[in-house]
This record gives sequence, C-alpha cells and structure tokens, in this order.
Amino acid sequence: MAPPVLESNTKRNVTPSKFYGFHSFGEPGFPIPLTGAFRDNIRQFLRECAEPEDYDLDGMPIWCTFLVYENRGTVLPLYTVEENVKHSDRPFCDYCRCAGWSHHFVSKRKYHFIIPGNDEWNKPLNEGAFDLQTHLLHGLIHCNGFGHLICINGIEGGSKYICGREIMDLWDRICTTLHARQITVEDSSRKHMMDLRLLYGVAYGHCWFGKWGYRFGRGSFGVKEHDYERAMDTLSSLELDQLIDDFSITNGCTQIEQIIHHYRNMKISLKLSTRLALRKTPLGKDYPTKCRKFSNVAANLDSRWPVRRLEHVAEVIVEALKEKRAVVNDGGSSGMTRQEARDAARLHIGDTGLIDHVLKVMNNVVVGNYIVRRAVNRSTKVLEYTIQDSKSSRRAYLSKVPELIQAHITGPGRSICNDMAYLYTNVFLGYPESSDSVKLAAQMILYSKHFVKEWPFRDEDDDSLRFICRLTMSSIDLNSDSSCDFPPREYIVVPLYATIGDLKVAIQNAMRET
Repeated sequence: MAPPVLESNTKRNVTPSKFYGFHSFGEPGFPIPLTGAFRDNIRQFLRECAEPEDYDLDGMPIWCTFLVYENRGTVLPLYTVEENVKHSDRPFCDYCRCAGWSHHFVSKRKYHFIIPGNDEWNKPLNEGAFDLQTHLLHGLIHCNGFGHLICINGIEGGSKYICGREIMDLWDRICTTLHARQITVEDSSRKHMMDLRLLYGVAYGHCWFGKWGYRFGRGSFGVKEHDYERAMDTLSSLELDQLIDDFSITNGCTQIEQIIHHYRNMKISLKLSTRLALRKTPLGKDYPTKCRKFSNVAANLDSRWPVRRLEHVAEVIVEALKEKRAVVNDGGSSGMTRQEARDAARLHIGDTGLIDHVLKVMNNVVVGNYIVRRAVNRSTKVLEYTIQDSKSSRRAYLSKVPELIQAHITGPGRSICNDMAYLYTNVFLGYPESSDSVKLAAQMILYSKHFVKEWPFRDEDDDSLRFICRLTMSSIDLNSDSSCDFPPREYIVVPLYATIGDLKVAIQNAMRET
C-alpha cells in the first residue's frame, strides 16, 4: 500500500520522481552540491530537487520535495513557495522589522519552506497557510540569504512521531546547504506555563535554539547583549546552599529546601548505585558537582600554548587563591575577582593573553588537591574564583552515602513538572528582595526573545571567486544623516577567471533582486 502522501499526489496528477531521506537531506553535497549565493542556489534546488505542483497559492508557484521518514517508512512533503513582493499583499516583512532589519533592502523574492501538520499531508496548501502556527516547520528566507524561522512543532506541538529536535536538525541543514546568511527566531516556547528560554538558560547557558548556534539577537526594553550574558552568568552560578539560606526567611523555605534536597540526594544515590552495579571504582573519585581535571581540560583546548604552560598558569592562580584564603578572616570573602586573579598571576607570568585564556576555563576544575570554582558573590554581585580542598569535599560526600541509599521518596518527587514549576515561580520569579540581582537577571532573560544564527563568509576551495559587496552612501548623504544604518552586504560568486566587468554585471544582477 502506498503512503497516504503518494496517494494524494497521484490524485492531483503529480508523480514524484525522487525521494530523499529525512535524516540525511541537506547533508554536505546532498542532494546536490551548491556553491553559489542563496539567490542562485534556491533556483537550482527547485529545478533539480523539487516537483512543481499543479496548483498555486494566490498566484504563487509551489514546489514539493518528498522526504522519507525512515523510522516509520512514511513520506512527507516539504513545500517551497516562491512569493514575489510585486504581487504580494505584504511586500514589507514584519519579521525583519521585529529583528531590527528595517534598514535592509526589500528583496523581490522570498521563499517559504513548509512541512504541514500530519493531518494536512494529503491536502494541498490553501489560503492562509502563511499565518498558521500548526505547521511542523515554517521557515522564510529572502533571496539575499536573510531569513526567519517562523514556527516549529514537535511531539508536544502536534507532530505524531517527529520530535522537535529532528525538525530543527532538518531546518539547520537546509539553511546550511542553501547558503543562508542569517536566520532569526523568536523564542516564545513554553512548557507547563514555564518559559523554556529561562529554564534552558539556567541549565545550559543558552536557549533551546542555542544548540544549533542561535545567539542573542535583540532584547526588549533596552536589554543589550552584555546585559543578557551577565544575567546568564548570575543565574547559572547560583549555589544551592546559598539559595536555601536566602529563602530561610520566607514562607516557602521548607518546600524549596525539600525539593532541592530530594533531587540532590536522588542524583547522588542513583550515581552511586549505578557505579557499584557496573564496576568497582574507588568512591573517592566522585564529587557532589561534576569536576574535571584541569590537565584534561587543557589538553582539549584549541590553544597555541602547550599544555604544560597552561597547567603552570593554573597552579599559579591556585597558589594566589590559597594565599588570599589564608589571610582573610571569616567576615570577608576568600575569593578573588577576575581582575584580582589576573593581577596576581601577572607577578609571575608576563603573557596576559595566556592568563586570560586559562581564567576563561577555570570553573569546576581540579588543580592538584584543590577544586577551583567560579560564582557570583552575593554581596558584591561580582563573579569570583574560590578554591575548595578536594579531600574534604570527598569526605563530606562519602559521609552522606549510607543515609542517601536508605532514603525514601516523600513529598517532592511525585511530579517533576510540578516541582520545576514551583521552583520556577518561587525562585526565578519570586526571589527574596534581599537579592534583587536574581530577579533582575531572570527578567532580562525573559525580555530577550529574539535570537539569530549567522553563517560566516567562507571562500571555498573550488573554481569560483567570492566577494562581499556593499552599496555605500555618498559623502553628501553621510553628512546629512550620520546615524543611518547601512544595508547588509551582498554575497557575490563569479567564475575563477572572471573579469572586473563580469564582477560588475554579477553585482548589478544581485542588486536587481532588491
């Protein structure tokens, strides 16, 4: 029996001649090698890898590429719709305006990439398809290579068996193989009434889309990139014990403490039981927080300095931290700011670039018999480096093991989602007023919804020359409006032995697309 999509297209007198694997589509060189700019690549892609449909969408031509989802043996359609702004009801792009691209030239052509919801695979696209938020995938790329990921829906968004990560992988491969230049996304995804960009920011230091290279693009209410990064550092460096102490004066302290202790203990118990079942390993090598030997970290760094020099700098920094801890009384901080650690290391090492390179990775690393950590000082609101004796840390960990193995689940743990929602509401959104920095950091992350991925300019090793060309303003225009943003530079590809005249023609053709 033919898959439903094939039956539907047979009824519309469309006989697909090519099928492509869902998980391999868009890999380098597959389905076809593309070496030009996006405006040229998309046309070649449609000629060779897509079938024209026998209907249109309000006068806009449609092509269909058939993808085989191997795990289910199902064929699904990837539609490409060419929208010409001359005949469009919306010639100006609202997504560009929201992304801060109002200074871009208006491209004559833009392309919509759509995978409808499962129940729509057997039906043609109809009017209003651009406005639906139920598609598994809807992306838009202007012919200059700048575009937007409009919506993506995995299992929880209506997909029957294709998860969001798989769809996102496909979209990223499509953008890469077609040579997109920049793609934006507005991350407003929520789960159980929680904003995922805040949860992922605390856990991983970036939003969910950050796994595919999307970074801060634009914030609301004046939030800049450095504000966003500082907010991430503040939340990701929260110490659980300090958090419990900060909430000791609030009504919800007991439940917050129970939740934290439950999952902390469960993690240690599971780790211990698993390790004992699989292999006999000395327990002294396990730490409450995952730490790595600095020598291993240094060996994996892409550094121009040898590993031994990196280790020497780390040892110098640890010695400085030990001296600071020895002279500070209980009332003061035994940590050192980045500048203090840098200045202390400079007394022994002259290469400041080397010092900065080491300080960048000095967090949860083991140097000798000490663990080096980096966290925000609650009093000064500044990141500090501290050290802890690794032997005492191991002893504290081992002393809890018998108690943890016998622990039973009571209260917290019955619903992970409920526990997360409680912490989300009461910790990130309701931190005690004694520490406004946490509230402010959470708000800054929530104000940052727009993210962007940029593919850097590269000159491939082939028989083509690549240029970036910019249209500049005259000196009179510059003097009259010095604050005007320049439009983005155009990506130009010409044959290896092209003349200056050929290059001018190629630039003219590119500009005529706007």
